[in-house]
Amino acid sequence: MPPKVEEFNDVLRTHGDAAYRMACHLTGGNETLARDLVQDAFIKIWKNWECQRPHSFNGWLYRILHNLYIDHLRRKTREASFSYDAPGLNEEESLIDMFPEPGPQTVEILEKAELQDALRKALGELPEDFRIPIVLCDMEGLQYDDIARIVSCPVGTVRSRIHRGRLLLRASLGHFFGPERQHDKEVVTL
Repeated sequence: MPPKVEEFNDVLRTHGDAAYRMACHLTGGNETLARDLVQDAFIKIWKNWECQRPHSFNGWLYRILHNLYIDHLRRKTREASFSYDAPGLNEEESLIDMFPEPGPQTVEILEKAELQDALRKALGELPEDFRIPIVLCDMEGLQYDDIARIVSCPVGTVRSRIHRGRLLLRASLGHFFGPERQHDKEVVTL
């Protein structure tokens, strides 16, 4: 039996944003696909409300999102397609439009935005086996055992993937942190 509407609305309000963030990380920033994954995940949760009583709701939600994303990738490899409505670069908007008030903080804002863009790009370039555990641990705050259940591997493997993924990120973002971390580029290999 599905939950009461008010109860489910509370679940959506409480976990909707986190689900969307996770879906965006899974999809590499494809907002359309992320929205579809979140919608499908909450439909599954609605349908399985009474028969599932997970230890961790967030873990259950992320597991559903992960499985839906894997299903999407499998379908995508079977049927090659091109999306004409995929988000693209907006070349009409200049930095002046983005930051209309000049001032001393503009440089800091630009540097922070540049770092965020670089981090987003570096995360997107990480192999999925490293990216998903890092996102779940460092961005969503899940525990290693919850992550292990979500990605279906032992906790030791999760720890190893998080460690190696962080090394890859550090190597990729080394120019933001100075020469003392440049050595990581030589150490890290896939």
